[in-house]
Amino acid sequence: MINPDKNIPDPKGTITMNMMVGDDGNSVTIKDFGTIKINSAYNFEGCQFVSLGKIKGLGNVTAIPQDGWNDYVAVNPGEGYVVREAEIYDYISYNYRYARLYVVSEIAGTSGGIIGYTIKCQALFAPFAPKFTESSLEFDADEDLTKELTLVNLTYAKIKSKPDWCYMYGTENGFEVRAERNSMDAERSGIIEFENAEGSTSVSVKQRKSDNPNVWGR
Repeated sequence: MINPDKNIPDPKGTITMNMMVGDDGNSVTIKDFGTIKINSAYNFEGCQFVSLGKIKGLGNVTAIPQDGWNDYVAVNPGEGYVVREAEIYDYISYNYRYARLYVVSEIAGTSGGIIGYTIKCQALFAPFAPKFTESSLEFDADEDLTKELTLVNLTYAKIKSKPDWCYMYGTENGFEVRAERNSMDAERSGIIEFENAEGSTSVSVKQRKSDNPNVWGR
């Protein structure tokens, strides 16, 4: 996060919206991201959130926190937030996508009390191009089938393509990659591709052939 007391212009793609308070029918869908709401206890809910405390504006939110994620966080004017939600790739694999929020002000009702908040938002939030500490992964045929991919800087990393024998699961630091057992008498390999608005990268994957292949190749 840039100096919270420094005036930074709103990032490209910022939208301003009024969010009403309530438990029913007040959800807001953020394009390219997901749905959030402010419940009757004046908390954000619907995704996972980290509160960054008092800042000058949305432009001060420049990084994704490593930890501190909660299903509910208090809505406070003048504070910034990072939000995440799971993005499903192939009904099994998923990664995390992110948005950043800034609470501008309260909206008062005609008879008093707070009925909502004016919010600034930008999504998808991808502060860095995807880059991993690992450039390749190698799996055994039927053991040691899970490996970790660790992002150098936490960011949104869309899964562009992958081998159909690999499954991806978003983690706090990047991805867990799980390989299916290889029952064939042949090694197999492939490429996992990632991208976001800042750039792209790829990781090569390889799996050893089976020591006891079956006749069906599975």
